[in-house]
Amino acid sequence: MAQTAVTGPKLNQSLHQLLRHWNRPRPALGVLPRLQWSIQHDLVDAQGPIPTARHLIEQALERLNAVTPNEAALLRRRFIDDASVIDTADHFNIVEGTVYKWQRQALENLADVVRNMEEECRLQRQSRWLAHLETPTYSRLFGVEHQMNALASLLSNDDAPWLIAVEGMGGLGKTALVDAVMRQQQKEIRWCDAAWVTARQSVINLGGGIAKLDGPALTVTGLVESLLQQLLGQIPYLHQGNLAAATAQLRDRLKRHPHLIVVDNLETVNDVAALIATLRELANPTKFVLTSRHNPYMAGDLHHFAITALSQQDALALLRYEAHQRNLPEVAAATDEELAPIIECVGGNPLALRLVVGQMHVHSLATILDDLTAVRSATAENLYTYLYRQAWESLDDNARTVLLAMPLGSEAGVDSAFLAGITDLPGDALHAALEQLVAQNLVNGSGTWQARLYRIHSLTRTFLHESVLHWQRT
Repeated sequence: MAQTAVTGPKLNQSLHQLLRHWNRPRPALGVLPRLQWSIQHDLVDAQGPIPTARHLIEQALERLNAVTPNEAALLRRRFIDDASVIDTADHFNIVEGTVYKWQRQALENLADVVRNMEEECRLQRQSRWLAHLETPTYSRLFGVEHQMNALASLLSNDDAPWLIAVEGMGGLGKTALVDAVMRQQQKEIRWCDAAWVTARQSVINLGGGIAKLDGPALTVTGLVESLLQQLLGQIPYLHQGNLAAATAQLRDRLKRHPHLIVVDNLETVNDVAALIATLRELANPTKFVLTSRHNPYMAGDLHHFAITALSQQDALALLRYEAHQRNLPEVAAATDEELAPIIECVGGNPLALRLVVGQMHVHSLATILDDLTAVRSATAENLYTYLYRQAWESLDDNARTVLLAMPLGSEAGVDSAFLAGITDLPGDALHAALEQLVAQNLVNGSGTWQARLYRIHSLTRTFLHESVLHWQRT
């Protein structure tokens, strides 16, 4: 393992220099490495870096005194009491050379004590960090390494972006991706702490059942309350109905040291603009990662991080893994050609792929795919409801017309001229409709800034064959 300021010999030198400057008005704090112990105690005491650094030394000397009292006493006399080497030698009845020898050994042992304190703090922080995350819904992820590295790179940057929106249609694994990155980031010392706030209103299981979750839709008050509870363990001002004071308390915490905070399922928030405005106020150096089925592209300071469907290779790997996990050896051993109809029907949507495999204990593949296309089962209806219903109901008539026209074009994509010709919508109405569809991640825009193509996901194409027609009739 590569040495750091905490694990290597530099910590000994840093502690020595800090002790030498102990009686100066402003000790040389720049020599002290960034320690989780110091960060956590600064948050609790809010006294600033100098008192926190002195507190670190005092605590370490107390621990050293419990093991080697002579060494602790020597360091106190030499540096805290500012005694000379001669005075220290007389006090301990030793020669000057022995003072230097003892001092060297005492500093090494003091550094070991600080390392132990840091390890204790790291383990406490890790436990607290992981406790704030939700239980993972995955055991293994496929095709996400590049996206995980890209997101981690954005988070490791000490500058903007402060607000990162992980966007994509339902079922692509936005929450799983962010969860995996959060579990990696807990090892990064730059983060003081983490929090996870969910706005999710329902969940779908791999049997196709939808469960409504208790609790109101997320509001600014709910966000502040959840963050204060997770990070401080208390929400005193909100009990008094003082949102402004509670927000100020939270802002003070998040501005002092960088935190990493997730707001999951942003699309279910009632007032997205108000919530983003609050996050903007709380950000820097704290970073926020948002997951959303919607694309809030009107918020200029949001970094848009788009999640795409799995490639065919990764989709096949996921199918075989799920089949193995569910003890379906024939499916796991199937050829690419035998599994291809699944991908043709649902594309690289991980949720849909897993749901198809889950149905294979009961139904044949042909029956499952026919059900998805013709919406002949509760499982298919629930899947489409979970993924599309909220977005569909938010569209106006023009946007619905354009979406229904999308399957008539090439799977590679169509341009606005094609859509104008097939829908008979005037230019301004078509542009407004496309803005809605792209914002809802129902249609993907691609190409260059000079020429755009629009396409839909394979699962969306399947959904448009029958399910949406049933919704229109009802």
